Amino acid sequence: MSLRKTTVSLAVGCMLAACGAGAQSERIDAAEQSLHSGNIAAARRGVELVDTAGLSAAELCRMAVVYASVAEDSTGSETDVAMAARCIRRAIAKDSAAVDSFIRVMPVDQRPLMALVVQLCSAVDAGDIRSYEEPDSVLYHE
Repeated sequence: MSLRKTTVSLAVGCMLAACGAGAQSERIDAAEQSLHSGNIAAARRGVELVDTAGLSAAELCRMAVVYASVAEDSTGSETDVAMAARCIRRAIAKDSAAVDSFIRVMPVDQRPLMALVVQLCSAVDAGDIRSYEEPDSVLYHE
């Protein structure tokens, strides 16, 4: 393959990856908007459709906030708490400084919820939380 074809192939690959990442971010945006409008079911569905594989630490934190907020609602479940903790664990593994920065700039009223999720994901007996987690293949329904 020529250098020109290789360069074009790399550029196309990068553009497709960026489009995929943008679509995932848009899904998180939509889930957050659903949450703000009070549509808890749509918020849950929105984050369930996100492919978490290529997300940044900040995007994983945003998902954790949505899951934790859904869990806090009367329709929430232990699975939502577990998924929030899973998102934070992944975010911390990717970039713990970004997680700290995310929490520092959060609205004050949301910080206790996020602090609880962080405590849950770092609890000694996190096995109880992990037992509710779903595999990645279940999270991505496209």
